[in-house]
Amino acid sequence: MEFQNLTVNMLTTFLTINETGSISKASEVLYVDQSSISRRIRQLEDELKVTLFERSSKGVELTHSGKVLQNFAKRFLLDLKQLSQQLSSEEIKLENTRIGTYDSITSNIYPRFFGKQLKNFQEVLISNDTSKLITNFNDGNLDAIIVDGEFEGEIISSANNISLFTEPYYVVYSLMNSNQELINRSKITVDLLKKFEIFLYPATCPIHRKVVATYQNVPLSNIHQIEFSESAISLVLHSEMVTILPKSVAINYVTKNVSKLGMKQLEHKFDRHISLFAKNEQIINLLIEEGLSEDYLN
Repeated sequence: MEFQNLTVNMLTTFLTINETGSISKASEVLYVDQSSISRRIRQLEDELKVTLFERSSKGVELTHSGKVLQNFAKRFLLDLKQLSQQLSSEEIKLENTRIGTYDSITSNIYPRFFGKQLKNFQEVLISNDTSKLITNFNDGNLDAIIVDGEFEGEIISSANNISLFTEPYYVVYSLMNSNQELINRSKITVDLLKKFEIFLYPATCPIHRKVVATYQNVPLSNIHQIEFSESAISLVLHSEMVTILPKSVAINYVTKNVSKLGMKQLEHKFDRHISLFAKNEQIINLLIEEGLSEDYLN
């Protein structure tokens, strides 16, 4: 297949029909009459030699071939948009850069960088929802994201990335906890961890996913999902429960409550790998030049 007659209009129309669920609604969105919409889809199907939609009285649904094209079309149109932006942009600056990351990154890993540069970015999205960050990046709403490197497979293939740092996870607990094993052990074993109820970030957060995946063969006690680490720490201070946090976050809270909180590494060690993903190498270079990596290293 040479695809000599494949056009951007065809792909845009195809995606709009799928998003709206019908040709008539796509016609309204695109301000194009229904006959032209139908003609574009017929031309697209003829060009690809496949059927893209199953039509019914309720609307349209993607066929298997349609689902394959959907993934390609989204990537292609985003790449085209990014190409246009790069060709029309004389210089990449923080003022026209949109970045997203976790609140633990801005507050515990790179506080000086974000404190200094926050006002200079076009936009900063702070969220513990990894899927939200990745979706905004893949859809072109963010130019860079700092997230766990293990999600590389979910990020658009054209993105550039570099590894920023690696750190272990720690159990944080109250020094008033009645379980003396927790106080006396040098590291937290699986058998000991099973005895506690645990506060974790929501299931969409990589910390939660990592803990569950690491101990998938171990029946951990009840896991309570909580959005913010401040809330988890407050509850840990006044209960027998524990929480699991990256080392940088754990240190931040324990040093503020040195007489009330303790932290210990898990015997079954597993690490957090944080990477910077950007739509091009120039943005990565810009962020590093502005002091992103030095902030953590120093």
